Amino acid sequence: MTTAPKTLTSTESGRTALTIADGRAHLLSADSRLGELLYLSPEADFAEGGSIRGGVPIIAPWFNDLTGQEPAHGWARRRAWECQEVPGGFDCRIHHDEWDFRLGIQTTPKGFAMMLKARNASSKRRNVQLAFHPYFRVADITSPTVEGYSFDGSLVDDRTTVTSPVTVTDGHRRIIVTGHEHDHTVVWNPGTKVPGDMPAEDWRHFVCVEPALLGEDPSTGVSLAPWEWTEIGMTVKVEEI
Repeated sequence: MTTAPKTLTSTESGRTALTIADGRAHLLSADSRLGELLYLSPEADFAEGGSIRGGVPIIAPWFNDLTGQEPAHGWARRRAWECQEVPGGFDCRIHHDEWDFRLGIQTTPKGFAMMLKARNASSKRRNVQLAFHPYFRVADITSPTVEGYSFDGSLVDDRTTVTSPVTVTDGHRRIIVTGHEHDHTVVWNPGTKVPGDMPAEDWRHFVCVEPALLGEDPSTGVSLAPWEWTEIGMTVKVEEI
C-alpha cells in the first residue's frame, strides 16, 4: 500500500459522511447511519497514475477493454482532477485528451448520489463510455447478497442491459443501487482469484454493482458530436431490514 492521498471530507448532520481522494475524483468512504457502505482495500495503491482498489472508481472514456483501447477502464481514474468541496458534497473537473469530464458527489440522508458528465471537446465526432465501479461492503458475500447471483469463490462478471435498481442485501440492511441515463448494469466479484492489491480473503467482503453507459454496440460506445455532452448518474440508498 502506498501512502494514502490527501482527502476531503463532507459531513452534515443526519446525512452520510463522504470522503474523497483529493485530486483523484475518487469516493473512498460513505459512512452512513447504518455503517460504511463502501469497501476499500487495505493494500490499495494510491500512487499517481495507478488505480485505487475500492471505493467508487470513475470509468471513462471507455469501459474495460471493450473498445480495444488501453489502459483498461480508461484514464479518468488514474489522472489528477481539480476537486473542491461544495455544499453537501464535492465538485471535480478534468480536461484531458480533448475531453471535459465533470463529477458531482452529493450526500443524502440515506446514502449518496453521483453524476458524471462528459463533453467531446474536439472538432470531430468521437465515442465515449462512462460508468461507476462502486465496491459495496458486505459482511459475507457467500450469504444471499444480490438476487439472481451466487457468490461461491468463482468469478462473477455479468454485463446486462437490465437497468432497473439492484438491491444488495447485507445482514440487517439493504443497499439499493439506482442508475440514471445508463444502458447497462455490471455485477462483478473476482472470487478467490483476487487482484494483487487486495488481501486473499477480502473477495468475501464486497460486491460491485456498476451502472454503465456503453452504447448500443459496446465495442464502439456512444457517439458524440463536437461539444456535445452526455451523462450518467447513480443514487445509493441504504435501508434497515
